[in-house]
Amino acid sequence: MNTSLKYIAIWMLILVGLGACELSEGPTDEDLGLLVNTWVVDQVYIDGQEDIATDYGNYRLQINADNTYQLSDIYGQSSSGNWETTSESQLILRNAGAEEDVLIINEISAERLVLVFKARLVKETEATYQFILVPEG
Repeated sequence: MNTSLKYIAIWMLILVGLGACELSEGPTDEDLGLLVNTWVVDQVYIDGQEDIATDYGNYRLQINADNTYQLSDIYGQSSSGNWETTSESQLILRNAGAEEDVLIINEISAERLVLVFKARLVKETEATYQFILVPEG
């Protein structure tokens, strides 16, 4: 997945909502049931600062029950592949011919999904991205 997709795919932030489930262990069957949805980006934080310069309005992540996903980025480019979770609350997205993307599921509820990832911007600089997603529609 290219860098712009990672910025967007590495969403998922600080979920502060009623009924939210903070994941301290691996995702439960209930969490996985909540994960299956079409999510749109609501907010993005880079190293704790909200990114207000970029329009994430076109970003969509569709997580399907058959462990497939479709991702469209802010530029209208799309990718698809398979997903899985780990006991460390990682969401791993794999598509053919590309390296896998590993995101941390920080929190999940019916109203929001918070994903976190780290990306290397330049040789020795790394940034933490938090994406807050909400269900489409």
